[in-house]
Amino acid sequence: MKLNQLNKAIVAGFVVLALTGCEGLRPQEEKAVATGGNDSSSPEVAAALPADPYVNLAATSNGLLVPVPQTETADIVVQPDFNFKTARKVAVNLDVPEARGVTTSLSFCTDYEPTTTGFDVDYRSCTMNAPMVDGRFDFSLDVMNQYDTVLAVIWFPEEGLAPVFQEMSVAAN
Repeated sequence: MKLNQLNKAIVAGFVVLALTGCEGLRPQEEKAVATGGNDSSSPEVAAALPADPYVNLAATSNGLLVPVPQTETADIVVQPDFNFKTARKVAVNLDVPEARGVTTSLSFCTDYEPTTTGFDVDYRSCTMNAPMVDGRFDFSLDVMNQYDTVLAVIWFPEEGLAPVFQEMSVAAN
């Protein structure tokens, strides 16, 4: 709530500055550019307001806005061995005896928690659905670097049969 009030106060301050024309707050050279000459008329509102008043500010944990130091991308140094890839190829070789003799549906999920009875899965995190034939599945899958494990969920076509879960550690090919 405090951050919202602070944002309103900052915006109100910029509006006041825009309406008063910011006279006397900028050096003469900038006034001449903003107003189109050295006359004493008020600058246009667009000249008085920055394009985005929050561009160089960051909120702290107590809700205060503090300046953020500027960094030029030319100043950034990256180690030669740094990997810019966000995903890696993983070979998936599944053999599920419970699914032999039937074509099942297979989902790969990344957002899940083990429970005492199986897994609590956020099915919105399932990135791939594929058929699994005769209990076997061999495929190369792209997995985001932040995941060390993936959950395979094998769905049976018959009603009443519970899915089979298989958690897999992933290693790059």
